Amino acid sequence: MIASSVGAAGRNDPSDVRVVQCALNIRRLQLGQPLIVVDGLVGPQTIGAIRDYQVHNKLPIDGRVDPGGPTIASLRASIKDEALIFGASVAKLLFIREQLTRLPMQPGTRMSFFAQTFHNQLGALEPFRDLSRGFDPTPPVAMGIRGGPIVFGFTGVDDAAAATLLFALFVAAMIIIMINSPAFRKAVEVRAKELDRIVQQLGVSLNVKFEEAIAIIVSVADETIDAANKCRQSPTFNASPECAEALKQFRFIVDRIRNQLRDSTFKLLLALFKKGSQSGAFDVREIRRQIEVALNRMRQNAVDLQVELQNMRDKCNCPEV
Repeated sequence: MIASSVGAAGRNDPSDVRVVQCALNIRRLQLGQPLIVVDGLVGPQTIGAIRDYQVHNKLPIDGRVDPGGPTIASLRASIKDEALIFGASVAKLLFIREQLTRLPMQPGTRMSFFAQTFHNQLGALEPFRDLSRGFDPTPPVAMGIRGGPIVFGFTGVDDAAAATLLFALFVAAMIIIMINSPAFRKAVEVRAKELDRIVQQLGVSLNVKFEEAIAIIVSVADETIDAANKCRQSPTFNASPECAEALKQFRFIVDRIRNQLRDSTFKLLLALFKKGSQSGAFDVREIRRQIEVALNRMRQNAVDLQVELQNMRDKCNCPEV
């Protein structure tokens, strides 16, 4: 299950660490103990969990799990079903799949097609839903999405908010696959091998689609300009100085949304690919913080945009469309 030692004074390759952390969590879940963080990093919590397991199973207490050693052999025997290693990842990815159906998107758009494709790909995990029992389904970087869709009453704003949420879910899935998916190619259990293959394919697909997701979230705010264009084309349009100022302010808000989306995307990329103190580590807290900042900005921008849209309609004598 692992290629190198994990724990105190171990080599601590992130992939091997994740396998051990997941395996320890399966046993801790069975015993009703609190789960440890699965992040590919070894610290006091992981070493403590290894020692705790060794104490309870009368194994040599050294805080380390070695390939071919008694602790890894005991863990493998206690798990019984190696596919359970993926339990936490399956729970979180299926949660993301459910949230994709709740985003307030217009049908037939590029964004809705992207979300539907993403949803369908995650459907490959449905036969493994039983593995997710008992695990917290909430992804570490999608905490703000549990409340359901954000609806503001204006299509352009809904699309921009949905794009932000869609990107948050997309990044969450990438993090789950990169952090929580163990690379144990030599698993003998057939179901574990099949699930490992599916998760690896999902990882490749997510990387291929990453640029497309960025393009969607950066460009979607541009669609809000349609409201201003329709206003200008209205037969009751009044090109007064007050109207010109209202149009200017409306475009300013649209540009602010576009720029903030680009800024948020750039910062998410930095957080996603910035390595931590150990190889392969992602700064999940920073990624979550950046997503929360993006969502809060979008909420405020949505309110401002609706105010300026109504102001434009009033000053330019445009009917509501």
